[in-house]
Amino acid sequence: MLSSNYYSCEKIFNQEKKNIFFKYWIFAGFTFEFTKNKIVKKNILGMDLVFTFDGKSHHVFLNQCPHRFAELVAEEQCDRNLITCPYHGWSFKLNGVVNNIPFNQELYKLNSNNIGLHSIALNIVGKFMFINFAKRPIPLTKQFSTKIIDELISISNCIEESHTEVKQRYFNWKLIIDNLRDPLHPLFVHKKTLMQSVKSGLPGIPKWIPTFLLNIKSLSFGGLDVEIRKPDYAKLFKDPWNCSNRYFNLHLFPNVHIASADNGSTFVVEFFEPISANQTKINISYLLTKHNLRNYKLIQFLNRLTKSSNLVYEEDFSLLEKIQSKMNNNLIMMPSNGIYERMIERFHAVYRRILK
Repeated sequence: MLSSNYYSCEKIFNQEKKNIFFKYWIFAGFTFEFTKNKIVKKNILGMDLVFTFDGKSHHVFLNQCPHRFAELVAEEQCDRNLITCPYHGWSFKLNGVVNNIPFNQELYKLNSNNIGLHSIALNIVGKFMFINFAKRPIPLTKQFSTKIIDELISISNCIEESHTEVKQRYFNWKLIIDNLRDPLHPLFVHKKTLMQSVKSGLPGIPKWIPTFLLNIKSLSFGGLDVEIRKPDYAKLFKDPWNCSNRYFNLHLFPNVHIASADNGSTFVVEFFEPISANQTKINISYLLTKHNLRNYKLIQFLNRLTKSSNLVYEEDFSLLEKIQSKMNNNLIMMPSNGIYERMIERFHAVYRRILK
């Protein structure tokens, strides 16, 4: 179990950045965000990044010129076949290789083969993109099981488009991770929203696993869950991902949740990005499988989807903000967890180990 200071202490938050977020693979978006020569600027975990696609390969770089560290790309996104520094005109191809250094022979006399954009490790699973800031990233298969990787690829094969919302709320990122591992709270917090489409009683009790058997892979888990009612819009989707009329629920360590509550017609991907010990940016991507929706009907459906989802989010987020407001580093408290909360305790056990 984690004491209350783990949710409010900036010193612990800085340890998390170093030992978790700058060491393990982090979700960074989708391949279908890019067309040929597309450049996208993203800020992830406080790092200013440039994502590129040259028509063959995807790349990620620090948004800094290797000359004197000037910002290379100012726009959120643009279409170009070169990245040019506004400071001294150095230009780079979309794979990070130097294209041209003006007056190099006369003034710099540098070997351009030894210069390039600072690359960030990128791993693509289906249409899901993951990045790693470490100098020597661990293999992705040490973080995610083959089953998890196969499910991400399978989901990717059904996805046609996505729509994204971003929220920033005042609670520690681990509060929402704990919340998502708590199958009992919907009976109380979401009884007027989510529980209207889910057929569910009391949750089961996870089996006990000795702490020494737990590892990073064990923190990414999920699959088909409780039975759900068939949505009234199911006929609009041509080829949904088969959920067998079950709620699909997938957790990816450290801070991603993927769910489908409509039998695989749509998915939501939630990326809980820590801003500080007390703040989290929530990136929500609504993924749609192949459908018959066009123009106004598509807008109408998305409005309905986001409106119903935001009701659930608000129920969770407002509650977590109230909990966060009670966290006090001068008065350290311990939670009173029961045996049904073993999924939370597994996360806490491995988290404490890697934080050291």
